[in-house]
Amino acid sequence: LAFNGQLVAEMCRECEAVTPVLGPLVAQLLELDPGERISALEVVDALSQKQQAAREDATELCEEYMCPICQELVLDAHTVCADEHVFCRMCLSQWLEAKNECPTCRTITGAPRRLRVINNAVEKLASRVLTDRQREERELRKQEFIDAVAAAEAAYQGSLEEDALRRRASAASQEG
Repeated sequence: LAFNGQLVAEMCRECEAVTPVLGPLVAQLLELDPGERISALEVVDALSQKQQAAREDATELCEEYMCPICQELVLDAHTVCADEHVFCRMCLSQWLEAKNECPTCRTITGAPRRLRVINNAVEKLASRVLTDRQREERELRKQEFIDAVAAAEAAYQGSLEEDALRRRASAASQEG
């Protein structure tokens, strides 16, 4: 089976532009010399190797975004030090209640800062890498986090209202 060289070259360029993984395989499949073409088994093997490499890369990325406190993929990534060590917001808040230092480097902390870029990257990574069960567990952790934040905000709001009532009562007693 002979191929049109220009057409093959154009198709290979288009495939490589669309997907760097499949592009080179298409070039090997459409090799002009039939003896140089790869077999279907070689294609499957090459794709398997690339998938395994991608999984290993994703696992390595997951390790970079693990909270050192809870050992899970971070939820609402925050930092407190110049080195930007990454923690879950809730884990970091609980830590800071006991100690005013970064849990990793032990430097005195500043105010916790949210790391939006990392949060976006982690969410994309989680959707691609985690199993269905892990995603469900992550969603449960997210809901617990949302509930805890809502409870903390309600408690704070309640304390503000109590303070306002005390001030009014104090002002009324001073007037009377």
